[in-house]
Amino acid sequence: MNNEVERLKQIKTIDYLKNNPKTSEMITVCSSEVEEQFNKGIYPVLVPKNITKKIMSGTTWNFNYYNGYPEFFEEDGKIEYFPYGDNQGLEPLVITRNFNDIKDEYIEISQEFILFHHLYYEPKENKYYKIIDGNEYLVIDINEDEVKIRLKEIKEFLKVKNMHLVLQFDMREHSLKKLEELKLSGNDSYKDDSLVYRINYGDFGGFSTNNAFSRLLGKKLITPFQKDISKKENKFVEYIIEIDNNGDEILFTSNPDLLSNGFSSEKNTPDYLTPVFFKKEVLDKYYNQPSKYSISTSMLYCGSLWSMYIDNHQDNIVCVWLGDLGSSLSYEEQLYWRSFNIEPTGSISKTYYEQQILANFTESDYPEHIFKHKYNLLLETSENILGWNFLLPLSKEDEHYFTSLRVPSTNEQKNFDELVLALTKILLDSLNEKELNKLIKSSNISDIKGSINRLEKVLEDNQIVDDENSIVFLRNVQNLRSSSSAHRKGKNYQKIAKEFGIDNKSLSNVFTEILNKSIKILDFYLDIIRQVNKTLERNI
Repeated sequence: MNNEVERLKQIKTIDYLKNNPKTSEMITVCSSEVEEQFNKGIYPVLVPKNITKKIMSGTTWNFNYYNGYPEFFEEDGKIEYFPYGDNQGLEPLVITRNFNDIKDEYIEISQEFILFHHLYYEPKENKYYKIIDGNEYLVIDINEDEVKIRLKEIKEFLKVKNMHLVLQFDMREHSLKKLEELKLSGNDSYKDDSLVYRINYGDFGGFSTNNAFSRLLGKKLITPFQKDISKKENKFVEYIIEIDNNGDEILFTSNPDLLSNGFSSEKNTPDYLTPVFFKKEVLDKYYNQPSKYSISTSMLYCGSLWSMYIDNHQDNIVCVWLGDLGSSLSYEEQLYWRSFNIEPTGSISKTYYEQQILANFTESDYPEHIFKHKYNLLLETSENILGWNFLLPLSKEDEHYFTSLRVPSTNEQKNFDELVLALTKILLDSLNEKELNKLIKSSNISDIKGSINRLEKVLEDNQIVDDENSIVFLRNVQNLRSSSSAHRKGKNYQKIAKEFGIDNKSLSNVFTEILNKSIKILDFYLDIIRQVNKTLERNI
């Protein structure tokens, strides 16, 4: 069989229609493609179960692209209203909005389907996503001439609607050759419980540049899930909680209902507050998606969807109570944490013990927490004392530099460079140069280049002593940023790397030291604010 005959027989299309897609697949529910050699269309219609057999008895379409609009009929003063313009109960899944060429045509998805699955629309992509436990799953993908929807969500919707989905298709192939050359004639048909079609061959008879054509017309049935989708079994992951006398790992479920609660020993099982240990890298996923997740002292948040207590006050590990893993996280999220689960090492931090066990309000002594506390204090203090921000608040697009600032969990150069960049954005790039200019008296402002030089001049003109060599440190951090994340690494990077001891220390330790010194910079900024305020008060 030559390719032209195979194309007009539409063998590939028929094979595709006869195959049943996987539940996880995105399937084409609507399309319209028109080219010189073909004209193809698919359009879906929701069908009540009691008339599915009737709808599937023939190949003629029952619902077209521009159907689905509300209609009403008035007779003898009585109004009969049809929300979708059909008196059989047929409903659209996809609606084509047409404005007679006055405005551009576009496609809408059934609002009921969108609301049922609580889908989020991303206008830049023209896609709809389902958010489950903070994870996003593509459900609808709308292109210029095609709509794809994930089969799983279709089947769930059909289950609660007690309906079927019928994909109506009309596929036409054209050929420059004549039917006699292709040895095609007559028609063929097919019918089973889920597919019905008829394929006809014909000739344009001079009304087209093409001669022969074939038309594949029919319907494919999509049925709902058979199971009850409202009942979901809760599943729980087992975690390493101890090592036995033989050195083997002891695992136990995170199901909180099977754990002791500290007040009763009836269950004879591990306590809800059994610490489980994880590699620090477990938090990288959350730091890297600050628009979705946030991490504060002892807490991990996924928007307002879920939260979990965590001991994030130690360098190499994160601890979580066994019961919290089961009660706070979905099964999928539990599996993610399980991949970072390690054997017990050490114990929970003193800060976490006092907060969780003794119920005392205790400030964290961990560098990233201290830095963020001091930063917020600086913003509040400068606004209250000076009436303006010493450090300009980060824009929404730059907030991730602050939220992701942390002691790195690994010694990856990429993480180190990103964190140095974040620190300079916060400490240097955000200096309020416009207001700092007002504190400079002895120089021509236009002659001063750069925020550090400007800050140094403020110290000089206001007789503020830099006991900690803060300006030197700021210049070094700026040079580190310029020679690492901002440009290709070369001799300048090697030179500044020696200043920070990068050659003989881990990058994680180096950044921890930088972060600790940056805390002193925030204290220095606070001191500048107070001293400047005293100077201003004396001059009043």
